Amino acid sequence: MGLFNFGKKKKEAVKPVEKFEVKKIKEKSYMLAIPKYPEELQNVQLVMDRIRNATEFKLLQMGKNAEGTPWHEIEYMGEKYEFLIYPEPYRIPEMFRVQHFFADVDVEEIDKQSTGLIVAMDFSEKPLESYHLQLKIINTIFPETLAVLDYGSEQLLSGKWLAFAAKSKTPPASRYLFTAQAVYAGKDVWLHTHGLNRCGIMELEVLGSTKEASQSHYRVLEAMASRLIDEPDALDNEGAMYVARLCNNQPLVATWIPWQQAMGMIKKGTLGGPADRNDEGGHNGYTGCVYVYQSPDDMENKKYSHLSVYDKLLENNPMFMYTNEETDRLRTLAIERVSYMKKAFENGAKAVLIKVGLKIDEEHRTETNEREHIWFELKSVAEDTFTAQLTQEPYMVSGMHEGDMGTYPYEDITDWLIFTEKNRISPDDIYLLEK
Repeated sequence: MGLFNFGKKKKEAVKPVEKFEVKKIKEKSYMLAIPKYPEELQNVQLVMDRIRNATEFKLLQMGKNAEGTPWHEIEYMGEKYEFLIYPEPYRIPEMFRVQHFFADVDVEEIDKQSTGLIVAMDFSEKPLESYHLQLKIINTIFPETLAVLDYGSEQLLSGKWLAFAAKSKTPPASRYLFTAQAVYAGKDVWLHTHGLNRCGIMELEVLGSTKEASQSHYRVLEAMASRLIDEPDALDNEGAMYVARLCNNQPLVATWIPWQQAMGMIKKGTLGGPADRNDEGGHNGYTGCVYVYQSPDDMENKKYSHLSVYDKLLENNPMFMYTNEETDRLRTLAIERVSYMKKAFENGAKAVLIKVGLKIDEEHRTETNEREHIWFELKSVAEDTFTAQLTQEPYMVSGMHEGDMGTYPYEDITDWLIFTEKNRISPDDIYLLEK
C-alpha cells in the first residue's frame, strides 16, 4: 500500500454499513462588500467604469441576466469567468468568524451601514486562483472597503487585509476558502467545514469528537481541507489520504464516508445525527465524515476507525503533510513582502524569526525534497543578505546545530514572523502594521 508503517497492534475498527451514492455539488461563491464610502454603492456609473478600466482582469462583455441582475464576463490568468453584482441588505450572522482585527472606528461604521454589494461567481477548477480573483473584483469596485462577508466560509474579512491580498501576486492561504466550526453539547463536539462545496470539494466532518480532543481533530480536518484545495484528487487513492506523521513515526491515514452512511455508525443522540440534518441548516448534501484506516488490511476491507484512536498521539506535535504548492506559496509571499519584515526589524520589533530552506545531506535527498525548513532568529539585515541564529536542532543537516550563526540571501527565505508587544505578524498579516 505504501502509506503505512506499523509495529503496534491496532484497536478494533468499525465495519461499514449500507453504501450511499455521493452526488457532487459545486456552489456559487457569494461575498458581500461593505464600502468605506457608502455613496459609491449608489453610483452605478462609477462602479461600471471601475470594472471597465480594471487592470487585474479584462472585461469581455457585460449586461443583465434574465432576472435583471448585472452580469459580467471577464478574462483572468487565461481563463474566462462570469460574475454577478447587486446591492443587498446585510446583518453579520452570529456564527460568522471574525478572521481579522478591526479598528473601533471601522466597527462603528460597519454597524452604521445596512447595505453592501454582493459579488457572486463560480470558481474554476483552480479554486485558490478563483478566490483571489473574487477579492480582486471587490477591490476594483471598492478600492477602500471596510469589510467583506464571505458567505461561503462564513467569515468576516478586513477591508485592509483585502487590499493587500488583492494587490498581491501571490494568493492567500487555502485556509481562507473554508472554516471548520465546532458545535458543542455537553462533552460531545461536532466539527464540520463550510466553504469547500464552492470549490467542487466535499465538506468534511468529524462526528463524536470531545472538548478535550476537538482541537487535535480540528487540525486534522484543516490539513485535509487544505490538501484537497491544492489536490482535489488527493482522496481518490483508494479513498485514503496520508495526513500526518505521528510522534511514534506512525502515519495517520484518513478516509471519508458519506454522511448518510455515518448515521448508521454513531451512537443515538450524537451531535450531527439525523436530527441535525435539514434543508435550513444544511449538512445534508455533498459532505463526508472523516474516519481513519489503521492498517493496509483495513484499507483493503474498508474498515473504518474513529479519529479518536489517535488522540494520545495527536497531542504530541504530529508532522502534518502539506503540498508543494502550499510550500511554494508561503515562500513566494514571504519574499514578496520581505520589505515589511526588514522595516519592522529596523524599527525595533521585539523579535523576528525567519524560516530558511537549508539543503539537506545527500543521503536524505529525494526527487521532491532536498531542503529542510528551519527557524532562525534575525540578528542583522543587509541589502541582499541577512544574518540570523539557528533556533532549533536540524534533523537532516549535519554540521549545523542550535545557536549557530549564518548569513543567507533573501531568496532562501520560506517564511517569517514578526513579534511585537501585541501581535505575531506573518506575511499574510502585514495589514496589522498599518492599523
